[in-house]
Amino acid sequence: MEPIYSADDVAAQLGMSGSRVRQAARRWGLGQKVGREWIFRDVDVEAIRNRQGLVGSAGHELLDE
Repeated sequence: MEPIYSADDVAAQLGMSGSRVRQAARRWGLGQKVGREWIFRDVDVEAIRNRQGLVGSAGHELLDE
């Protein structure tokens, strides 16, 4: 069975805040919301890691180009 991570787990792994992880999840369609919590698989964590510098308003502009 594949490991499942919370937003706080992902944040700790990537050195970012939980709110930034949830923002990335909403923006890029990553992870899954279960009730009030977000859960992530390894593939989601890697996708956030690869796009980490693009989270935020500047990243939104880059994605729209």
